Amino acid sequence: MGKYEAVKDYTPLELSERIGTSRNTLARWRDLGTGPPFSKLPSGKIVYPGDQLEAWLLEHLQTPPSKTEKWWSRGTDGGDL
Repeated sequence: MGKYEAVKDYTPLELSERIGTSRNTLARWRDLGTGPPFSKLPSGKIVYPGDQLEAWLLEHLQTPPSKTEKWWSRGTDGGDL
């Protein structure tokens, strides 16, 4: 049988500190279904499973444009400039 390695789960406070957002924002994301996966325990406590959090962060990874790439060359409509 394989060895299970525990991954850290995060409370809303710990996660808000890790990703630099407020607990209110995390609560709004939970309500909207747009934030990282979470579990609500029978006690009512909210936890964010660490392995699923890492996957969510990777899914939302943004890469900055290269130094030679201009913002108007990324295919976004800059509107009337």
